[in-house]
Amino acid sequence: MPGVTAFIDSMRAAFGKEVIDSIIRRGMRGEPVFFAKENGIEVGTRFCVKRGDDEQVDS
Repeated sequence: MPGVTAFIDSMRAAFGKEVIDSIIRRGMRGEPVFFAKENGIEVGTRFCVKRGDDEQVDS
């Protein structure tokens, strides 16, 4: 998952390693706060997004 890794590294640089790693850990434990998908590999917990027309869309 090189694209996801690059993105996570940029988030760590912007917000701090501890903050981002904490969010990733929470997503890995089942909280809908982190989800990544690249080349068919999924990591974290999917979450629903509510659109303006009240339709829910899975991440």
